Formats: sequence, C-alpha cells, structure tokens
Amino acid sequence: ELSEMKKQIRLLREKLDRENIISRTHIKNGMKRNISHLSRYGRMEIILGVFALVNFQLIFSHFEFSAAFMIVTSLGLVYAVRASIIYHRNIFKLDTSVLDLLTMAYELSRLKQRYATWRRYAIPCMMVWIGWICYECYKMNNEIAISLATGCLVGAIIGGVIGTRLYYRQVNRIDEVLQNIEELRNMEE
Repeated sequence: ELSEMKKQIRLLREKLDRENIISRTHIKNGMKRNISHLSRYGRMEIILGVFALVNFQLIFSHFEFSAAFMIVTSLGLVYAVRASIIYHRNIFKLDTSVLDLLTMAYELSRLKQRYATWRRYAIPCMMVWIGWICYECYKMNNEIAISLATGCLVGAIIGGVIGTRLYYRQVNRIDEVLQNIEELRNMEE
C-alpha cells in the first residue's frame, strides 16, 4: 500500500511538471508574439514618419506656406522619427529565444514610460501645429486653402482617434508581457 501511494505521488508530480512546462511554453509564446508586434509597430512608426516627411516636403511645397512653418514642421517630423528609433531600438534587439526576463521587463517598462512622456509633449505640439496650419491657410485667402485647412482638421481628428487607440493597444501589450514575465518568475521560484 505504501509503494502504491509513492507511485501515485510520483505520477502526480510528473503530471504537474508537464502542466507547468505546457503553461510556461504558452506564456513564452504569448510574450514572443507581443514583443514581435511591438517591434513591428516600432518599425511601422519609423517608416510612416519618413514617408510623412518626404510627402510633406513634396506636397506642401506647392502651397504658399511660410518658410518658418515648413522648417519647423520638417524638424518636428525628423524629431518624431528619431524618437521612435531611440524608443524602440532596444525592443528591436530583444532576443525572445533567450528570454532574459529582467532585461525584457526593464526595456518594456522604459518603452511604456517613454510612450506616456511622448503623449504629454506630442499632443500639445500637435495642437499648436494645427492652429499654425489653419493660420497659414487663412493667410493664403483662397478656396484651396480653406479645403486644405478643413482636410487637415478632419485628418487631425481621425489621426487622434487612431493614435489613441494604437497607444492603448501598445500599452496593453506591454502590460501583458510584463504580467507574463511576473508569472514566469513566480513559476521559477
């Protein structure tokens, strides 16, 4: 009877170990998927920023915008692209096959903090820029300028809604990975 109980305990331990392995694998796969998405999102931000910079120069140069507006807008776009590169460069380097949990948690926490800081400065800057472009269009005093200003305002509203949704989606992904890291650390203890 004692040997039967030992056998049952051994079987239960093996089953528990298999379940922990499956659970760890599931958590690691989820983390890899979310980090991959964060990297893709960062690359897309950079590509879209460069695209916006080039197209801004091509399109807006045909209108009568002031040199100051053109220069400040170009510098703002260059700064945004540079910030995206800096914010995401360590995320691009994360090796999910190694799963250094401490480094991963640190880099993701930094990215989350940078996203929050970026929003604090980017939103007021965008408001000023929208006001400035409306002023520039008002100075042009023609029908094309009114259409352009209306298009910019509508685009800013749509962009604001999309940007807010993307921001919260990215922060939720970061939070999910940080939670997964905590679960893995608890399993290893």
